[in-house]
Amino acid sequence: MRLMKGTREESFSRLLVYFHNLKKHNLGTVAYIQTDLQDRYEYCFFAIGCAIRAFRRFCRKVIIMDGAHLKGKYKGAILHAVVMDGNNQILPIGYRICPKETTDSWTWFLEKLHECIGDLEGITLVTDRAASIAVSIQTVFP
Repeated sequence: MRLMKGTREESFSRLLVYFHNLKKHNLGTVAYIQTDLQDRYEYCFFAIGCAIRAFRRFCRKVIIMDGAHLKGKYKGAILHAVVMDGNNQILPIGYRICPKETTDSWTWFLEKLHECIGDLEGITLVTDRAASIAVSIQTVFP
């Protein structure tokens, strides 16, 4: 196995190819990249197809969401949604990498997640009760 190294900038430049290959080789994968006017990376969302299918078919209809701050050269936040299967194992179903955790960023994340999972009766959303998440949930999952 050959370990490949590169710069962070090279990694960002390959994100489109990575998302293309995710969608090509894992049916149902959803990936969005938003760029600014200079075609520079702003934020992204992705959900792996097999994880979404597993959630819809086999997991409890409980989604746990939170955000975490990114450290290092490129600051920002990662918003994520996970579920638990019948063996209490965690299954990640959606991610968003964005500049910061705001109501707008949570709303966009939840809209994309809703596109992936569809309308599910009796769904429960678990959060840390941050105001930005609460407003977004009311908007997307009224």
